[in-house]
Amino acid sequence: MKTTTFLRTALAISAVALVFTSCKKDDEPKPKPVEITYVIKNNPEVKDLKFTSLTVSGHKGQDSTISKDLKFPMTIKVKRSKPAKKSTVAIKAKVDKVSKLEFEILMDGKSVKKGGADIKDIKTEGKLEHTF
Repeated sequence: MKTTTFLRTALAISAVALVFTSCKKDDEPKPKPVEITYVIKNNPEVKDLKFTSLTVSGHKGQDSTISKDLKFPMTIKVKRSKPAKKSTVAIKAKVDKVSKLEFEILMDGKSVKKGGADIKDIKTEGKLEHTF
């Protein structure tokens, strides 16, 4: 009899604790994702210029190599969680001819960094980085 009363009491306490812990609201809202846009152009325009490699790196350090539809001008849009302070995003490109490349990184449609690269050797990689 004492065992049954003890089990009922333990079950009731467990049920009450479960209700209070499972019904707790999340007070902290989830951060909304941001859209990071990478733009690359060649200026002045070089006829039949082609990418030999194109890589974008996210704020967590992962590189993504782009291999489809590599034509100038190129715009790449990526949705990610909001970058932490001191995190870095970058765009890197190699081309098959001597040229001048223009890079731009935008966050939610606002330009955060612009730059260029003068490619005088096809082994040279043009690069633009932005640190938040």
